[in-house]
Amino acid sequence: MTELCDALLGHAYLVELRLRAVGVGLSGTHHVAELIGTSMRLKHLELSHNKSIGNNGACRRADALRASRALARLELAGCGVGDVGAVALANALTSRRSAGPLKHLDLALSPDLGSEGAEALRDAATKCRQISTLDLSGTGAPPPLVTAAQL
Repeated sequence: MTELCDALLGHAYLVELRLRAVGVGLSGTHHVAELIGTSMRLKHLELSHNKSIGNNGACRRADALRASRALARLELAGCGVGDVGAVALANALTSRRSAGPLKHLDLALSPDLGSEGAEALRDAATKCRQISTLDLSGTGAPPPLVTAAQL
């Protein structure tokens, strides 16, 4: 993962990166987070079904999300994100108003993501009015919160 991200850093034309179910773990998230924060054109990042990402990886992504100027779509379905990671992402959403708008956030299939994380994400999405799609299906959040998150 280090070599891939190093090769992509500063790549002028990288707009989309799909690393679905390729074993990106916590150590790989550091490199991917750096890529998010420095890329001026990366609009779509898919990391779905990399179960080792978890809350720590989501927190690293949140830090990078604050710095991102271009990212419009972030897919973390099935990555083991729970309430801690979801709250970190929600905080990043509300603190990045001057950065480019994230329009799609996918945290589906995250059974450890419960009421606290779902409420934080829903509130952040409502406050920012940037997100048009917030997918919390298959999470541990109660059905009314999942429905309310469907913007």
